[in-house]
Amino acid sequence: NSHDSAPISLNVELPIRPIAPEPPKIDVVEAFIEKTEDTACSCVSFVRAESDINFPIIESAKDLIPNITEPENGAIVIFKDVPPYGQHGHLALITQVHPISFEIIEKNLKPCEVGSRLIKKGDLAIKGFYKNV
Repeated sequence: NSHDSAPISLNVELPIRPIAPEPPKIDVVEAFIEKTEDTACSCVSFVRAESDINFPIIESAKDLIPNITEPENGAIVIFKDVPPYGQHGHLALITQVHPISFEIIEKNLKPCEVGSRLIKKGDLAIKGFYKNV
């Protein structure tokens, strides 16, 4: 019976499509790195590029004069010129505030690197905070 024979092969190769992988989950730091490759190795340039905060032209991070006393999401934290912040101090952006600490994203604490850290609210290296008021 001809109905029991093997299926006819047409020798057509169908392209094998791999199952699409999950899109890579880019963490906050990597997303910032992609956006800020043009900010050189400067915490000040990084903060200026990544925030909508208008602050004066300053020679060093430590020269920014605080205008608020408590950390707020999206504000700048200003660090004094004490270790590990070097002679110029340091600026970073606050990404999340918690009861006794806050999270920051920063550039150039380690030379030219973007990173994130948790800072205690009472850290003695904090000079103050700055936001648009």
